[in-house]
Amino acid sequence: MVKNRKKCSICKEPMALWLFGLPDFTEIEVALRNKEIVLGGCCLSNLSPKWACFNCGFSYYTDGLGFLDYDIIEKIENRDLFFSDLEDLLPKEESVYTLPSKIHQLLNDDFLVKETSKKSVGFHFYEGGYSANHDDVRYLDGILIWNQYESTTDYLKANFEKKVPQSVYILPPKIKNELNAFITASKWKKDYFQPICDGKQWEMKRLFEKNIKSSSGSNDFPEVYFKLLEIIKEIKIMF
Repeated sequence: MVKNRKKCSICKEPMALWLFGLPDFTEIEVALRNKEIVLGGCCLSNLSPKWACFNCGFSYYTDGLGFLDYDIIEKIENRDLFFSDLEDLLPKEESVYTLPSKIHQLLNDDFLVKETSKKSVGFHFYEGGYSANHDDVRYLDGILIWNQYESTTDYLKANFEKKVPQSVYILPPKIKNELNAFITASKWKKDYFQPICDGKQWEMKRLFEKNIKSSSGSNDFPEVYFKLLEIIKEIKIMF
């Protein structure tokens, strides 16, 4: 039995411990049946997570940094816990993974609402162009979603179908506080515009203290624009 199991930041349920290497299955069979352990293969690296939530589909590192883990989603849907030689432990039926409501909320384009808590901090950042990738970044109270598309068609199709996001991160308190401080303290003008054909367009909506402030630009980029990209790219590099 796994002791001192961490709880998922989203659903608050106890999580499974990622186990790497070649364990003795006779010693961990009960823990596997109870989903207290999930097998991660032979190789352990600095990028290996520590905990996994079978309710939400997230894995977490020791510092609390979490990410939507497609390996866990696959295990949830196929009931595949790497028991290739222990068929008696494999339920035969399949299940369907459902995004947690907290994550699904951010997929709505109006997820930034004034009715949220006064302490809520969030933003919706979009950039794209005729010959550029389209980035859609959504953030609310420690949860960050980042989707990237190669064309406007891909962007519109993905938003219409409401697919599982490409990247979802749960930020630990330190990183969350740093990002919240930037969102609430950074200064953005309402409009930034350069009269150039095509190019890149962007939009930024910020929520803090129950206020929503919007900025947009076309081929003109303030310093805070690059600072925001730097912050969110650093978060992605952590994975």
